[in-house]
Amino acid sequence: EAMASAQDLLGDRVKVVFGRMTDNMLPYAHIRESKQFIRQASEMISPDLVIAPHIGDRHQDHRFVAELAHQIFRSQMILEYEIVKLEGDLGKPAIYHPMTSDEAAAKLDHLESHFASQQGKHWYHRETFAGLMRIRGVECLATDGYAEAFHANRVTLA
Repeated sequence: EAMASAQDLLGDRVKVVFGRMTDNMLPYAHIRESKQFIRQASEMISPDLVIAPHIGDRHQDHRFVAELAHQIFRSQMILEYEIVKLEGDLGKPAIYHPMTSDEAAAKLDHLESHFASQQGKHWYHRETFAGLMRIRGVECLATDGYAEAFHANRVTLA
């Protein structure tokens, strides 16, 4: 799913690599393998920007990946994305990217056509994602009323 999604969005400009960690078992299992996997990936590329889950995420898998990103990509800018879920831990992001109505619709269409494994979850609905983009659009006065939002510990503007 992630590979097809990335290919659909970015074409041949992206390479998706997966580790063999068990879902919902991080950080309790695979601690060493996870860190080695991400460290090896970091040695193959030197990104200007890393996008990771929010470090304040209460889901253990998400939080662990965020912690690894901060440990390994120490000199890169890290934008932390939001994940809607039962725990209600979205927080107050500080970085906003206004979206046009067409961009918001394209994102919603993309989410509906990918990630079949998530489709049955109680939170995975077009309206949920549209609502969050609308709230973030209100917060940043987005012209079309939609925005993405990120948390960040350190942002360097050039």
